Amino acid sequence: MPTLLNEPLQLHDLRDAEALAWKTVYRAGGKYWPREDQEDAVAFLLATAWQLSLTYDEKRDRAVEKGRRPTFSDYCAEILRRRLVDFTRKTLGDPGSDPGPLSFRSTGSSTTPQPGDIDWTILSPIGKATLLGIAVPLSRGATVTEIGRETGLSTNFIQKQMQSLRAEIQNGVQKSTDERPKSA
Repeated sequence: MPTLLNEPLQLHDLRDAEALAWKTVYRAGGKYWPREDQEDAVAFLLATAWQLSLTYDEKRDRAVEKGRRPTFSDYCAEILRRRLVDFTRKTLGDPGSDPGPLSFRSTGSSTTPQPGDIDWTILSPIGKATLLGIAVPLSRGATVTEIGRETGLSTNFIQKQMQSLRAEIQNGVQKSTDERPKSA
């Protein structure tokens, strides 16, 4: 695993905060991101882990409510997963509100919908999840088998989800084309 720091950063019982950050990024499909995006995400998560370590109170840990022994490493891992979602929405864009990096406009007169022609806000929650969890890693070079291995989904299910996403996008493009005013 790559490293940004010269030595492991230990925070409370967490022996290597950087290793946890890389693991969090990789599990979220970040291994298909460009290297600089991976490093930015890991740096963000390291800073977040350090901030969490300053305010961590074992007595207020939710593990106590669940009858488990509280550990900073478990607490930190849970929070880092959530903060990574925030980071990716901020840097890569949230298809639920803004097309983000997929907002480039197509040039030419292709009949295939281009990312700039698509209103990403019309996707269903399942369509958004398929876009982020399957379509984006595929577009960055992952194979269906790799995605299946990481997510626990069968290749058949992944392919069906991609077919559903294509249909959803095409229906959305068709509706938006039908709603455009006709030029005389």
